[in-house]
Amino acid sequence: MNMKTSLYDLVGIEDRRMSPFCWRAKLALAHKNIEFKIITMKFSEKELIAFSGQEQVPVLVDDGQTVYDSWEIACYLDDKYRDAPGLFAAESTRTMTRIFNHWFDEFVILKLFPLMVPDNFDVVHPEDMQYYTESRMAWLGKTREQLTADRDEEKFEEWRLTLEPIREHLRQQEFLGGASPLFADYIVFSMFMWARAVSPWPIIRSDDVLYEWRERMLDLYDGMARKSPGYLY
Repeated sequence: MNMKTSLYDLVGIEDRRMSPFCWRAKLALAHKNIEFKIITMKFSEKELIAFSGQEQVPVLVDDGQTVYDSWEIACYLDDKYRDAPGLFAAESTRTMTRIFNHWFDEFVILKLFPLMVPDNFDVVHPEDMQYYTESRMAWLGKTREQLTADRDEEKFEEWRLTLEPIREHLRQQEFLGGASPLFADYIVFSMFMWARAVSPWPIIRSDDVLYEWRERMLDLYDGMARKSPGYLY
């Protein structure tokens, strides 16, 4: 293993990998055929990444270079490892993917977040519980019990409608990137890996074109994502 490349990844109980942004970085590294070491950390272990100057994962350390933020990591990898498969089809594609990245985070993941938080409590480490409870209460203004009471299938169905532009694209081709995945695929798939790790609630149905695409994504890179602990649906 190339010990020069390490990625700090958020972990819950039973080795649940809960960060969609860490999944983007892991998939980007796999896409570029870069061997890397994963260093796991809990919410309460922010001192492990203090050297990066901030408190959030993912953090990549590559040959002495520190990069954080999943988007910045993807750009760094594509710029440095130009002979490896590209994460963006072209420079113009990178620009459009950045816009897509922002839209997806702000209008898709943030709408799903309050629906997933109640289940997320079940997979965080006990020593992280106080931090997780206080931070989510401050962010959402509701307790776990209130969030659970607010959640129902109707709200999930409303959220599923936000994915229709992505479905339309996947009705025309196997991946968002075309015949093979690009970073746009990893942006979307990372959300499904987060949901799979923390919640038994099936956020997509088996007759959804996104379900078929997700199955293809789970099998990438020798089933790297499928092997990660999570709920099966």
